[in-house]
Amino acid sequence: MLNTINHLFNNRSMLKTSLLIAFVMIWYSVFISAQEWEIDVLDNGKQFSSMTQRSLCFDADNHPHMAYGRDWLYYMRHDGMRWHYEVVDKSYGVGTYASLALDTMGYPHISYRDASNDDLKYAYKDGAGWHTATIDSQGSAGMYSSIALDTGNQPHISYHEDEIDDLKYAYRDGAGWHVETVDSEGSVGYRSSLAMDDNGYPHISYYDGNPNCDLKYAYKNEFGWHFEVVDSEGNVGTYTSITVDSANYPHIGYYSSTGADLKYAFRDMGGWHIYTVDSEGGIGWYPSIVLDDAELPHISYTKWTTVGGVCGQYYYVPDDVKYAYKDAVGWHVQTVDWDGYTGNHTSITLDSVGSENRLLG
Repeated sequence: MLNTINHLFNNRSMLKTSLLIAFVMIWYSVFISAQEWEIDVLDNGKQFSSMTQRSLCFDADNHPHMAYGRDWLYYMRHDGMRWHYEVVDKSYGVGTYASLALDTMGYPHISYRDASNDDLKYAYKDGAGWHTATIDSQGSAGMYSSIALDTGNQPHISYHEDEIDDLKYAYRDGAGWHVETVDSEGSVGYRSSLAMDDNGYPHISYYDGNPNCDLKYAYKNEFGWHFEVVDSEGNVGTYTSITVDSANYPHIGYYSSTGADLKYAFRDMGGWHIYTVDSEGGIGWYPSIVLDDAELPHISYTKWTTVGGVCGQYYYVPDDVKYAYKDAVGWHVQTVDWDGYTGNHTSITLDSVGSENRLLG
């Protein structure tokens, strides 16, 4: 029996500015036999918004770490006993699009946007404390940042250059930082999501906007960058999240605006395979995807609704946090949090617990 905890992070409406984490214990055998969510408010009163599908990570001891911000950049971690809160960057207007990764020593690395200066920034912590740097100050950089580390603990970041609508990629090696324009054909790079494979190469899912409105995928190997249109059925890919499996094949959770559905695509030797996971109306904003030990997908996402009506003005707002996972039986869908307008950005991860003699609740 595999005993796993899914930890899902969601940002409630900006009016509440509350940071939440939800815990679920799942017993896996042939099917999930029991499941219960617990929801706790962890932070309240700070200004934060525009989080990412990578705002939450687990360390080797299965303790959660989070990055978030808008006025400043904040970081929190749990040590098994209590939460610790830190201000990483006190420059005004920093911290949106915070994306977090932990290195093999358990130290955090964060990519984020400096909205005051329209820059991409990067912060990391080591034994000497926090270090921050501006990585890209050309144009309007840093939106939709997504960070991942390679096997040498070096950071790689995908992001959107808003001024010219390009997908960009920055990475650090022994020689320093390098910045590349990955895709500049049309309005590309929205909602980018980055994963690194075992060979140290990046894989990026992103939205190819007007006029194509497609889900695109870019990957790099020894021959350079390669591009594929994953899904072009209607307006698809406005929100995306990517991961890679042990064979270095991509798996993507994404939103279809045309069907208002959550969709899932993966690639293998036979090519791309596309499925609709949840289609119960207004489904699929802010997806975040991970694979479990059996390389089956788990996706957190948001259900949205319309509010207003005054003078004919209606607004789309996040409504519920949802969770979908696949097992040998098929897809299973749950509503995690339905209290108010919740789910404005989600992030999911799995812990590493796999022994039968350890039960967590």
